[in-house]
Amino acid sequence: MRLDDDFFTRAVKQAAQQIDRPTEPTQEHLFSDHFKQEMQQLLHSQRKKSRHRPLYRAAAVVAIFLGLSASILSVDAWREQLFRMVVERHEEYSDISYESVGGKPLPESFRLTEYRPAYLPEGYLLTNQMLDDCINWSVYTNAQGLRILFDQSLNAREGFAMGSSINTEGAQLEEFELNGLPAYQMSNKGSQFILWNDEIYNYMLITDLPMSEALKIAQSVAICPADAPHPPQLTPKQLPGDYTLAQAQKDGALVVENSLAKNTEALTQFLSQVQAGEQAILRLITPTREGDLINIELYFDGWQINCTIDNTQDRFAQEPQIETRSYEAVQLRASGNDEQELALIGKDGAQQILCRFSQT
Repeated sequence: MRLDDDFFTRAVKQAAQQIDRPTEPTQEHLFSDHFKQEMQQLLHSQRKKSRHRPLYRAAAVVAIFLGLSASILSVDAWREQLFRMVVERHEEYSDISYESVGGKPLPESFRLTEYRPAYLPEGYLLTNQMLDDCINWSVYTNAQGLRILFDQSLNAREGFAMGSSINTEGAQLEEFELNGLPAYQMSNKGSQFILWNDEIYNYMLITDLPMSEALKIAQSVAICPADAPHPPQLTPKQLPGDYTLAQAQKDGALVVENSLAKNTEALTQFLSQVQAGEQAILRLITPTREGDLINIELYFDGWQINCTIDNTQDRFAQEPQIETRSYEAVQLRASGNDEQELALIGKDGAQQILCRFSQT
């Protein structure tokens, strides 16, 4: 199984199903609204086909839901001291969860300490990440679009352990020891899978690189240095329903209304960072004729421009949605009538004009 667009499409759909599933009374952890919105954004970005590759802004989340293209039904020894594997079989997949059978689960107040690979092959950047108190899903990408997925999650917190829906078709896991910890590895249809755990965390690595490289990456996983960079984030990440243009301007967004632009310095900085090859992010807010806000997020991940357009607050939108596409370049150029236009250019030359505003 290659880590291609199809992989992420199926993974996101499975992730969305997990989110919508009822939570058992014994499961203390509830996904935040922000987390659910991130997942739904991924799902929406896959629903509309386009000539452009979809954005994987938070694509690391798919690893736990699809990541194992292998059966892990035979790993009864794994976590035998603390967890019992519970498997619910379906025709094409299995739901796998863990229930505590010994030991003491982590207190509810316990917070995840971020780990990440200290070794990566040359040319890989951390392009996407979802990080909260109990989960760290990260995607590393190179210029050719090849990806390394790394997942770190808590074993259990107050009786709750992360579960997953996985493709259990045609795979074999081999048990081995990784840095003195119980681990499993598997090669399946061009992808390498490595799983291991300690007393606190479960780890999973998925990549299209050779197994020798995958093992080097997994062996290097350690506590993230305090000064390590993270993908840029917007504040606030999700806009409340009563969000206003005034608040957007205060938050530093580029605001374009009636051909007038405010906070153009934010756009200047974004374009400068892109030109320098630095990861950068920009929010553009523009109102419809009726005054409803369109939220546009531009994210340069170090390799490409990812544009997410959210028109779900537009009461008159024919198709309210959150849609993401990827582009090769961004340009600010003259458009006549003393105006400038902000344009995105795809690899096939197709262009999208995001906004026009006066140069004065």
